Amino acid sequence: MQHNLIINGKKIAITARRISDKNIFIKTGQKEIEAEILYAADNELILVIDGKKYRCFISAYRDKVFITLGGINYQLHRNESDDYYGSVDAKGGEEEIKSPIPGKVVKVCVEKGAKLKAGDLLIIVEAMKMENNIYAPFDLYVENIFVQEGENVDTEKTLIKTKPISTE
Repeated sequence: MQHNLIINGKKIAITARRISDKNIFIKTGQKEIEAEILYAADNELILVIDGKKYRCFISAYRDKVFITLGGINYQLHRNESDDYYGSVDAKGGEEEIKSPIPGKVVKVCVEKGAKLKAGDLLIIVEAMKMENNIYAPFDLYVENIFVQEGENVDTEKTLIKTKPISTE
């Protein structure tokens, strides 16, 4: 599947495909990477690339996919259409931010009514003694916050309800 990866505002064409239940292949330019999938959940992967383990978090909005890999944030632009990425429109433009993993809310970094940019930190959830940062997937307003610090959450719990900032 062909994608455009955006790093520091520069578009880089990449091809990604699954080659087995446990392996994916990624090619960008002349560089080819094969990664082993050790763990996969709703929005999280643990990958082994060149013998090193990486935790990868994925969130999506319309034609964009936001990836945090090894503590670095990336934005992927999907070239093909996918109904899943249009689901926000079906909810009137509102988006519910959920935890990618079960854990404990360590810090709520925003307030109701806040105006944020894509990539701003929303909440920190701790799981297995690791802090997992949850970032704004797009420019947004915080409509409501449903959790507080110290609260245990699972992947079904809505943390924050947001509304995209209109770009019109």
